[in-house]
Amino acid sequence: MEAIAPEISLWLAVVAQLIEDALDFQRLGPDRHGYREEAHLELNRPGPMLQRLCGLAGVDRDTVLAAYQRRLKGYAVAKSPTFGPETARLGLLR
Repeated sequence: MEAIAPEISLWLAVVAQLIEDALDFQRLGPDRHGYREEAHLELNRPGPMLQRLCGLAGVDRDTVLAAYQRRLKGYAVAKSPTFGPETARLGLLR
């Protein structure tokens, strides 16, 4: 895998946290700050903020949404048949 610039790594971590928060909303319900619910809404009704975040992270929005859906179903991103060079960065989202 190619070396990832520090700022891209940071944005990938933000995307990963968004997915984790949305998954936690599914499992645990809302938190007192509303982060989980906001993440859940963003990934279930994607808008311009998710598009911007994905652009900053250097990943395709639809790939992020597919990774989230696979995680909801209990599949690891790296074991997905769609995991390849274009989605290698999402290996960090496991």
